[in-house]
Amino acid sequence: MAATSSVRFPAGLRWSWLGVAAFLVQIWVVYFAGTQATPGLARRVLLPLTFVLLLVFALRNWHLWGVRVMAVGFLLNLLAIGSNGGLMPISPEEVARVNLLDRIENVQLGEPVPGSKGILMAPRDARLWFLSDIIVFPPRSPVARVYSVGDLAIGLGLIIAAAEAVTRSIAKNRARPST
Repeated sequence: MAATSSVRFPAGLRWSWLGVAAFLVQIWVVYFAGTQATPGLARRVLLPLTFVLLLVFALRNWHLWGVRVMAVGFLLNLLAIGSNGGLMPISPEEVARVNLLDRIENVQLGEPVPGSKGILMAPRDARLWFLSDIIVFPPRSPVARVYSVGDLAIGLGLIIAAAEAVTRSIAKNRARPST
């Protein structure tokens, strides 16, 4: 039998490298390229591009329900980010509700929030505000942050995908003949 160079991940994930690469670029954009309050090409171009790559990854894995749910989240975040100059709108009020005012201490409306994917905006100035970071998890909760509807869909999709991977693995093990 000939060896194949195709690596398969759990639950039949295809092009996993693309999803991992897009995620790593997002981390770099948010935590390293985004440490300054300057908009920068990296943040405003690369961040939306990562969501396009994640959508391509999702299309290659459309056979998994969890990935389909994540794709909805990727698309919603891409719409919010893309319609607001490449960054996710967040209001000063939402930042205050999770006790992170120190992150926007020297940031004016319309400027990127350092160390995040966000841009500080008043709700009236943001396009597709309802898709931006508006869902607040309280400061004392383990996930104290402000999230978008897309973020929640991505999280739900990850949970569903993990459950799919486990159930597929169990089914595969049961189908194997005992020796």
